[in-house]
Amino acid sequence: MVEAVSHPTVSSIAKAAEGSLNPEEGVNEFTRQLEAGISWYPALLNVISRWTAPSEYIDGRTRHYLINGEAFDWLSLAERLIISAESLLPAEETEKLVLFGISPILSRDGHEEIAFEAAIGAAKYRAFLNYQYGVIVEQLVLAAAEEKLIKNASIFAAIQRPYPDEQAFKEVYGEPFKKLRSHYRGASGMLLPENATREDFEHFLYWLSKYRVRHMEPARIASDTRRAMILLSRLEQRRNRFINQSSNSLTAGSVYLYSIESNPHFLSRPS
Repeated sequence: MVEAVSHPTVSSIAKAAEGSLNPEEGVNEFTRQLEAGISWYPALLNVISRWTAPSEYIDGRTRHYLINGEAFDWLSLAERLIISAESLLPAEETEKLVLFGISPILSRDGHEEIAFEAAIGAAKYRAFLNYQYGVIVEQLVLAAAEEKLIKNASIFAAIQRPYPDEQAFKEVYGEPFKKLRSHYRGASGMLLPENATREDFEHFLYWLSKYRVRHMEPARIASDTRRAMILLSRLEQRRNRFINQSSNSLTAGSVYLYSIESNPHFLSRPS
């Protein structure tokens, strides 16, 4: 008979010794807490709350945890820490977090979301929401526009450029992709290469999110964002069926849903 493992809530775990942590110290502290018997998820959040490096060169590439000094990709940092202590961690639970954004204790009632904010700190939580809005949701805005273009296209039309994924940029931002990429380079000084990495594209998406707020009508911004959230909900339902997960579970993106539900003005907030 397999016994169910009960996880304490984040708020029920007393923080370890306070103090900021550089990458090496963070890895060592995470391992120390695990070996001391602290449950892995509260230990992970504790180290994340104290982590100071916005990026890190490791395994031949640079990991960016903080985009533009404002948007915190906490799952990228979580993955980095999990890999560092893989042998001490439950594989199934950590894979659900890294691959699907499902934590072992987060629920849809919002109480654990408040505990999550308390665990990583208010500043990192605000940056986490910036990432949700500026990267995750912006990607979904483009995906929803592409889906709409595909649905409206004739099934007999010849496939030709611009393809729907390229047309989506003009649909959402009023400018073609190449022109937006040129604007991005001029405004940020950053190049989006042809062989862009995921992190390169996330920097671009975050810039696009601000571009959309500056240049598009508020009603259009809200409409596009709501369409993106409908797509997210549909994708989550499909994911839950795939992994036989309770529909009450949240992904990292779903926390944004809670933010909208609890703050009706969130869609029209200034950048």
